[in-house]
Amino acid sequence: MLIFGSYRCLDTQLLHFYDPRSASEHQTILRELNVLVAGMPAHFDQLCDVFCFWSVMFRRNSHFVAAARAQVSDVDPTVGAVPVNWNDGFKYWLHVGPEHKTETASTLLEELEGYIADLERFRAAATWVMAEHSTLQPTDFRGKAFKSYYAQHVVHVQIAINQIQFASCFYPSPIVWDNYIHVFQDIVDRAPVLMPYLVQKRSSSHDDQISSFTFHFLISILIALATVVNLCRAQPIRDEALALLARIYTEANDYKEGICEIRIIYWLAKAIRDWEEIERDEAGYIPECERLSFAEDLVVGPKIVVCKLWRGYGEGRTLVVREYEHHLQDEGFNGTAEYCVPEEYQIHLRS
Repeated sequence: MLIFGSYRCLDTQLLHFYDPRSASEHQTILRELNVLVAGMPAHFDQLCDVFCFWSVMFRRNSHFVAAARAQVSDVDPTVGAVPVNWNDGFKYWLHVGPEHKTETASTLLEELEGYIADLERFRAAATWVMAEHSTLQPTDFRGKAFKSYYAQHVVHVQIAINQIQFASCFYPSPIVWDNYIHVFQDIVDRAPVLMPYLVQKRSSSHDDQISSFTFHFLISILIALATVVNLCRAQPIRDEALALLARIYTEANDYKEGICEIRIIYWLAKAIRDWEEIERDEAGYIPECERLSFAEDLVVGPKIVVCKLWRGYGEGRTLVVREYEHHLQDEGFNGTAEYCVPEEYQIHLRS
């Protein structure tokens, strides 16, 4: 069961980054998981039940996001798109491709509202037992009390990530993230609580002088803190998230969460933060036209990291490619090359 649980967590992690499966494949999995989520109790009595049920729900929600992203495109968020207003008051542009009916946008939004309602029902059902365990003291890393204390913080962090996933599945303007300051702050507040448990050394069986670190597949603090650094433009919160990643890197530079390595996560987050911060104006604001967002999957080679990023949003945005030589075992990224991609090649990159 432990192995199956690890694979399910890894599946959720892959869904967060990249998943080549088609929308129909995701829909098949969604139908199965929806049956399980439909059996949500009115309230939970045990934290273990909360954690197990949430793992199913988080995976279900992540498959929806992947399915939605497979049906919409951000090639050009203003051409052939249907503007819609969601509950935070910001406009989202849903590109409807020629292979989809025009009802795609409204159908996806209707489904999304249902998933958000499920998330609120889950929070209400878990409120009592989560609040009870939040008062426990983490006095024993191996004790049942601390595992409960740790588990409820993991659920809170994953709920925050899920809220961000829901908002990002329709390729919104980076200005939207200014409305999620409270979500970013919650992640930054909980990360230090989780760090002593996640980043703890254990002795090797064959050599007591060699140490390694707890390995798990949960979506936890690495993805959460990197998300804050990449999306939050409130400077104190962003800097605090980066400082926490730097602390993990300093204490455990081989720490991993599934496919996520602290060495890559930290240096990439730092690089993106540094690229944007030079554009912060005198009022402390980074304008939309200077904000960066990922355009394609990160390419990490033996010596080169290639990032494809959008600068700006809408018709005026440009595709910027950053190439970094890296020495991830030592000092991180050394040197950078930047160039803008011609418009005709931009479409090729997204096709």
